[in-house]
Amino acid sequence: HEPTLREVIGKNIKIMLVVAGLKQSDLAQRMNVTEGAVSHWISGRADMGLTNLELVARVLHTTPAKLLAAPEQVAENCSRLIC
Repeated sequence: HEPTLREVIGKNIKIMLVVAGLKQSDLAQRMNVTEGAVSHWISGRADMGLTNLELVARVLHTTPAKLLAAPEQVAENCSRLIC
């Protein structure tokens, strides 16, 4: 099936966390949200809203647009450390 926008964002967050050497709990703490919220975003079970999308991007030193990109492209770019 074609991935939903939630799933795309979740996969990209997961990729970028690995590259940054961070855990879901680190992201949650830096955003002042629960680990459950981060887990739901990564799994695609919950919408994060524009404010949280922008905050995730800031914490991961990227842009909201890159969080919305095709996960394959993000993985390739992150492997070259240009997340």
